[in-house]
Amino acid sequence: MTFKEAYLQLLNALNSLYEAHEAQTISKWLIEEVGQFTALGYLEKKDAFLNPQQTALYHQYKQSLLQGQPLQYVLGKTQFCGHEFMVSPAVLIPRPETEELVNWIINDVKSIKDSPLKLLDIGTGSGCIAISLQKKLQQLEVSACDISEAALQLAQKNAQALNSSIHFHQWDILKLDTISNPHQWDIIVSNPPYIPIEEQASIAALVKHHEPSIALFTTEGAPLEFYDAIARFGLLHLK
Repeated sequence: MTFKEAYLQLLNALNSLYEAHEAQTISKWLIEEVGQFTALGYLEKKDAFLNPQQTALYHQYKQSLLQGQPLQYVLGKTQFCGHEFMVSPAVLIPRPETEELVNWIINDVKSIKDSPLKLLDIGTGSGCIAISLQKKLQQLEVSACDISEAALQLAQKNAQALNSSIHFHQWDILKLDTISNPHQWDIIVSNPPYIPIEEQASIAALVKHHEPSIALFTTEGAPLEFYDAIARFGLLHLK
């Protein structure tokens, strides 16, 4: 089987699960990963045959995708703010929209002359926000917290892989009385759960069945619970 045949076979299989453009993007990304080449490399080698190892990997990835798993979880990684981050079902897949939040903070901090500045990322997940900011703004001393131990372990691996120094804490921001920390921060950032659990039925199956519900949904009847908790935390811990 050539890389072009593998691509077309995968594209045809994914058309029943995704819209045409998304199926094309996923198929292209996976084939480039299997072949370990760039988009230009695919054009050059599309008529080459997959070797046995590549064929086995292709079928493994394809089977996982057809089971509905997001490509980022299948590959175990994704791109965010120009860096490669490890991801797993323990963390939310970073979205391009969240890059806008990172860029907003970068632009704000550029105008602040004080150094060092202390920043806290609440609900860090993969650590993508905290690490991206620390990599871009060397004057930041960054801390990050999450309720999930599995998420924190992955975030720590990402920080190590990207040579980023982050102070991690396992905190439940909804239980402020259990957080005994005297620190004051200049900046608090968060991308918290905001989808009411009542709307779970309307969420895409790809997200609902594979990404961690703890990072997506709020308690029934309390859609703003995380914003309220972060605001209270900010009153105590923002400089």
